[in-house]
Amino acid sequence: YVNINKLPADYIQKTRIKAAEADTRIKWYAALLNFFSRDSYNISRFYSEYFNRLLEKTLKENEFDIIQLESLFTTPYISTIRKNTKAKIVLRTHNVEHTIWQKLSESSNNIIKKWYLKFLSKRLCQYEIRTIKEFDALVNITEADTQYFKKYFSEGNMLTIPFGVNIEKYPVSTQVNLIERMHDAWFTTASDGNSKAWNSAANKVCNKLRLKLSHVELDEFLDEM
Repeated sequence: YVNINKLPADYIQKTRIKAAEADTRIKWYAALLNFFSRDSYNISRFYSEYFNRLLEKTLKENEFDIIQLESLFTTPYISTIRKNTKAKIVLRTHNVEHTIWQKLSESSNNIIKKWYLKFLSKRLCQYEIRTIKEFDALVNITEADTQYFKKYFSEGNMLTIPFGVNIEKYPVSTQVNLIERMHDAWFTTASDGNSKAWNSAANKVCNKLRLKLSHVELDEFLDEM
């Protein structure tokens, strides 16, 4: 979560960034009603009518060549974008999303939870495969994701661009508060899949850092997670 009012004024002016708050918490009554629809609850709970109106207004007031949507959870706004611009729409995929929920289902020992997670995964899989076909191009973070999406999307309009940081530009200092820096990288969402994936990755990274940075204490960070 980012409070836009706390961003630097020059950043807001240069980027013309806009924000809309959305309550993405899981609600039992919304989840129950979802059983009687064809929608994926993983997706629908991220939709904001206020943001949709803000997006529509922005598109009408500006011209864009390319509009990039970050992750599958922003895709409910495709129809609004198509209606208000001729720009090409690109999806930056962060994962093959339904596989996260599939793995959660497989690892659960609770029969009811296992069934429900499998149900969510199946709905999300159907949505994911159907929706990516509406984009002009896909940009995937991993080659494994690209190989998966090749089954459903034109290979000519898809490429892999991993996320990375040039570590030569960010030398490690014994004075740096690594715990605080790593907290800056921590993000929370309403998705158990994302938080579980992050926890697993963070533990692996911290274990490797312990071997290279013996002077840095990482246990505090892991305990707080």
